[in-house]
Amino acid sequence: MRTRALRYFEVVAQEGSIRRAADVLHVAPSAISRQVQKLEEQLSVTLMQRHKQGMLLTTAGDQLLRFIRDMRQREDYFLSHLADAEALKTGTLRLATGGGFISDLIGNAIADFARTYPGVRIDLNICGGDEVIRLVQDDEAELGIVFHQHNNAYVESLLTCRQPLVLMVSPEHRLATCTELSLQEVAGETFAVLTEAFHIRQLLTLWENKSRIHLRAQLTCNSFDALKLYVRTGLAVTVLPRFSASSEIRDGTLHAIDLVDEVLTNTSVHLVMRKGRQTTAAMQTMRDYIGRTMEAFS
Repeated sequence: MRTRALRYFEVVAQEGSIRRAADVLHVAPSAISRQVQKLEEQLSVTLMQRHKQGMLLTTAGDQLLRFIRDMRQREDYFLSHLADAEALKTGTLRLATGGGFISDLIGNAIADFARTYPGVRIDLNICGGDEVIRLVQDDEAELGIVFHQHNNAYVESLLTCRQPLVLMVSPEHRLATCTELSLQEVAGETFAVLTEAFHIRQLLTLWENKSRIHLRAQLTCNSFDALKLYVRTGLAVTVLPRFSASSEIRDGTLHAIDLVDEVLTNTSVHLVMRKGRQTTAAMQTMRDYIGRTMEAFS
């Protein structure tokens, strides 16, 4: 059914007269009559009957008028729902991130966002960097955070911040008094490392290949929390970005030592989205919170 014909029919029903409807719509009465007639032909029913008191609706006409009004209410609700989503009252925001960002992301950006916009649901996917890029490219996540420079032509960086890797040790470790070291100087230490799925481990492997020095890894795992807990025992050291252990550094349970190796210090974090994607109000607002509150981007 044509929208114009339905609109003409509705106004005639409201005004009770084709002539009065023509005055309201600023349309010739003959044009309104033709549209109503076409509507009746399309539906194979009589919608109106002419009486002394004007145009009266038939049973079919009354049902059509109810349908039109119900449709308008649904349209108004839909538009209002969209407006609420744009005003960040409702909706869902899908994020993907590497495990090293969890404390920083949830404790700062997501917590502040959720307090301000409690009606917006956040779906958070925690995975490796390559999977974050895939989720963003395939529109399964609107925003992603990764610890490496991606080479995906379909994904762009919205925010970037240099974040060098540092050596993490327990406060009781013999190296805890050092402020700067090269990885070669500590190559004889026992290490705890992430699996090869993580870009941090890939950088360590690259350093090993370039320097022809093999690091002795006593513990290999896919959890940042497990890695930090093991280092806190004093049994091993590890290499991580400073922000991934910021709370432990502040409370004195871990100590960070700067590294001078270029392959480990020329590193950065990225907030990414699919190139060409329409940015929603929720995405833009979360981007602002991430850039303003996360230690990884400061």
